[in-house]
Amino acid sequence: MNSADAPPAASRWALVVEQDGREVRQLLPSGAPVLVGSGEAVVLEGGIHLDHATVSRRHATFQAKGSSVAVCDLGSSNGTVVDGDRIEPGAERSIGDRCRLHFGTLACRLERVAARDAVAAVDLGATATVDAVAVSDGAVAVSEEGAITSRQTLSVGSVRDFLAVELPALMTRLEAAEGDHDRGLRAAGRALFHAFPCRELTLLERGPGDAAVRFHASAAQAGTGPSATDGPVDGSDEPSVDEPVEVTVGSVCARITFTPGLHVTNLLPLVELVLRLVRLTDRPSPLRGASARPLAAPAPRPPLPEPASVDAAMVRLYDQAGRMARGNLSILIEGETGTGKEVLARYVHCASARPESAWVALNCAALPQDLLEAELFGIEKGVATGVEARPGCFEQAHGGSLFLDEIGDMAPATQAKILRILEGGEVFRLGARASRQARVRVIAATNQDMKSLVSAGSFRLDLYHRIADCRLRLPPLRERLADLPSLAGHFLSRAGAEAGVAVRGISQAALDILLKHDWPGNVRQLEREMTRAVHLLQDGELLQARHLDADLTGRMSPDGKMSGGPQPGRSMKAQLDDLERRILVDALARHEGRVRAVGEELGMSRTTLYRRFGELGIEI
Repeated sequence: MNSADAPPAASRWALVVEQDGREVRQLLPSGAPVLVGSGEAVVLEGGIHLDHATVSRRHATFQAKGSSVAVCDLGSSNGTVVDGDRIEPGAERSIGDRCRLHFGTLACRLERVAARDAVAAVDLGATATVDAVAVSDGAVAVSEEGAITSRQTLSVGSVRDFLAVELPALMTRLEAAEGDHDRGLRAAGRALFHAFPCRELTLLERGPGDAAVRFHASAAQAGTGPSATDGPVDGSDEPSVDEPVEVTVGSVCARITFTPGLHVTNLLPLVELVLRLVRLTDRPSPLRGASARPLAAPAPRPPLPEPASVDAAMVRLYDQAGRMARGNLSILIEGETGTGKEVLARYVHCASARPESAWVALNCAALPQDLLEAELFGIEKGVATGVEARPGCFEQAHGGSLFLDEIGDMAPATQAKILRILEGGEVFRLGARASRQARVRVIAATNQDMKSLVSAGSFRLDLYHRIADCRLRLPPLRERLADLPSLAGHFLSRAGAEAGVAVRGISQAALDILLKHDWPGNVRQLEREMTRAVHLLQDGELLQARHLDADLTGRMSPDGKMSGGPQPGRSMKAQLDDLERRILVDALARHEGRVRAVGEELGMSRTTLYRRFGELGIEI
């Protein structure tokens, strides 16, 4: 290899293998070809071992060549696919950073890794070889010298994983459903989607003349779907199934499009088993009760918030949040308004070492500065006429977690006081001479760009570093549409229970409309839409496109005007309230929930805005 082909010293190539929301990186050796496959010879030759049903024993080779990597398919049964194009057997293809790869149906990609990230700056005693890092079903193999060995492999084993992991977890969720059939169906859908290599999964409940969608997930929307490949799986003569397969038990039908090239003969009985288990949620079970024992050991972390996400990025985000929760790091959650920042913050608290400790939450944008400081720090008796002594949020959260929502709207003077409390662990109430203990874990949230606020001088740099040991970004709903069907079903079911309406579900047409909307108000807007729509339904009725708001459907009235104009039979005040609500919601979406910016645009004070938000039922 000449010097022109040498890889840059500043970086190396890594193969990233993606499975079940996890990513495993393996560094590629520089210069020499490296073998990729599922056979034992790959391990003996020091190659990249991928224990997957659709990966051939000697599947392909990699060779790093400077700014690119050459991949060569070795005549594998299920092929090697690069960005959707299948490589001819024996042919070599040059690929670069972020290219999407599939060995059979196993999704991978290449990415650059900084050379400084490939070596240990602090060695704590282990002598692991960086090139041998992988994931296995068992524990990490460690030699007598303490070195992590390369015997680990990335293993999928769909049937084995389903029986060992997903099925016990599903049984626990079904027990917890306590007869809630819809909740049981959603749990079943998640278990099937995560356990088996599905491109698309829909659970339908059939009724007279139509069917309700109770769960829907798509690998393409979740960001985990492989490109189409052809050919049989190694060692099997059975025909592959690439078309949707339906399994029906009673009124419930599972419609599944499996990954192309996968043999599903042994999977269909397991799908039927899951549907039969869900039927148990329709009737009381003697297993449910005070004496019932869980079928699986409790998870080391709290369950994901209902409905649990099927989006790969969200699964990784909550996994990272769970790991960060173990320590005492301050966490900053960033994201647009309505994305569920407080939900994630509560999960961090529940996953911490002290989930039973105090949890206190405060919206920093909802109060003017003087009232905000009284809420944060507390106040002593006699500071003003008629004022009684009361503790602030820092005191109340002592030993636990304090959630500060919209911290970017906090005044600089208040920021300085908070910094002193976090550094000293003590708080002075307003008007007090003596301090009180206030050691808390701060979980902050904002819908603003904090680095821009720091650069502009409106947020203290030292406080930013104090509250942002770990930064978590919640994606907007438009970036995680794989979760929308289960979210909509969850919100609709909950709203129906509160309104006393037995909702059947969501029609396919209605779901299509929901999936096409851009949701500027994110998950909160979807929740409000389901809460509004449920009042238009009768017991046993399906949510259809006609029930959705005109802003989503673009419906036209008979005279050719968009719905939402003058409405005979309604009072002037009611119609004006509707118009004002739309204006305020649109302004909030445009300004990403920044109340101060909305007030400046509309010429309204923050006090007036918060009052109208409450009167019109607008959540921020």
